[in-house]
Amino acid sequence: MFRRLAILAVRTTLFAVVAMVLLLVGCQSRIIYYPRSYNAIEVRTAERSGAQKLELQTSQGKQVAFFFPAKAAEPAKPLGSKLWIVTGGNGSLALDYSYHREAWDPSASFLFFDYPGYGFCQGRPSPENIRETANALKVNLSHRFQLTAERLTAQSAVLGHSIGAAAALIVAEEWGITRAVLLTPFTTLTEMARMTVGTPLCYLNHHRFDNIARLEALQKRGGTAEIFHGTEDEVIPVAMSRELAQRFPSIIKLHIVDGAMHNDILDLAQKDIAEALR
Repeated sequence: MFRRLAILAVRTTLFAVVAMVLLLVGCQSRIIYYPRSYNAIEVRTAERSGAQKLELQTSQGKQVAFFFPAKAAEPAKPLGSKLWIVTGGNGSLALDYSYHREAWDPSASFLFFDYPGYGFCQGRPSPENIRETANALKVNLSHRFQLTAERLTAQSAVLGHSIGAAAALIVAEEWGITRAVLLTPFTTLTEMARMTVGTPLCYLNHHRFDNIARLEALQKRGGTAEIFHGTEDEVIPVAMSRELAQRFPSIIKLHIVDGAMHNDILDLAQKDIAEALR
C-alpha cells in the first residue's frame, strides 16, 4: 500500500511539473503581454492634438505609430529640438503616454509606437519583432524628413516605461542612440520570472529582454541614461534600478521617487522627468 501511494505521489508531482512547464512555454506571451486595440475616440483625440499616423510593413504585417511634430519645428529643423521615441508598458497603448508630451518638452517632437499585436499593429510582440519595428521606423522617418540615418540618430533619444524601458533600449541599440530616460526598468525579464515562478522555471523564458546587456552596449557607445523608480513600486522592485545604477555608475543617474508606485510615477515625477528630457 505504501509503495502504491509513493508511486502515485511521484506521478502526481511529475504531472504537475510537466503541466507547469507546458503552461509556461505555451502561454508565455499571454502571461507577459496584455495587448488591446484603440477605440475611435482615442485616435480622434490624438489627431486633433496634431498626431500623424505612420504606417509601415514588417514581417509581422502592418505596424502603426504616431508622430507628434514639435511646435518649434521648421524646415531646417523638422524634428524641433529633439525626437523622443516613447515606448510603454505591457498593458498600455502608445497614445496612453501622449498627453504628457507638452509637459515634458514642447520644443521636441515625439514618436509613440505600439508593439506588434497592440493597437492597430498586426503580429505578435517579442524582443525580435520590436527590434524589427525599430529598424522599419528608422527607414520610414529618414525618408519622411529627408534626413540621413546618422543625422536622425544624432537628433533622437528614447524614453520607456516598465517593459517599455527594455524596448527603448532595443531601439537605442538599433539606431545607435546615446541618450535614454528609463522609468521603472527591470534588470532582465528572466529575473522578473524568477520572482514569479522561481528557479529553474524562470529559465524557460524565451522573451529575453535584457537591460543589463543593452546598457553595456549603451556604455560602449558613450551614452548616458537617467532612471526613475518609485519606492512603492508594486510590480518591479526598486532594487532592480539600484542594481543597474551600481553596475553602470559612470553612465546612469538614478532618481528614487519617494512614495511612487509603478504607474503613478509618470505623474508624481513629471517635473523631474521633463527636466531630464530637456
